[in-house]
Amino acid sequence: MTLKLTRNTIFFIGLCLILVYVAVNRLNFIRLGNFTNGKVYNIVKTSGNHTSPVIEFSTDSLIVKFHSETDEDLEPGQQVEVIYQRSDPRNAKVYSFIGFWLSPLLYCILPVIVLAAAVYSFLSKRFVIHVGKGKNSMNRDHVLPEKDQQDEYYVDL
Repeated sequence: MTLKLTRNTIFFIGLCLILVYVAVNRLNFIRLGNFTNGKVYNIVKTSGNHTSPVIEFSTDSLIVKFHSETDEDLEPGQQVEVIYQRSDPRNAKVYSFIGFWLSPLLYCILPVIVLAAAVYSFLSKRFVIHVGKGKNSMNRDHVLPEKDQQDEYYVDL
């Protein structure tokens, strides 16, 4: 069996690895985290026209206040679900899409741009890696024009 990797396939694999990393990071935070209810204590104005809700919640021994994501649509007195780590309750998050998932996904944009720039700048459209296992896994007997052969690579496993 032969696996054919083009530059689009390499980009897709890299994109999947970045997204899996974020998902594992967030799911690990959920797995190790504790859920509780918090209350919007105040809305603080940050730079420009932006606001940041201050959330208050209590653990077994502490009352914790933290700033939620900027411009999250919350009102003072509103109840929210909070997730925190026992070892670091000040690093709590509002458990919502904007409060928990959006920021890490936005931080993925830069690695995806770098990956796309690297793959699509350095690998030509004709770039192909053939990966196979066994003696007869790859048929290299085909005749290609000289210019096409420079972009084909073979890896025997």
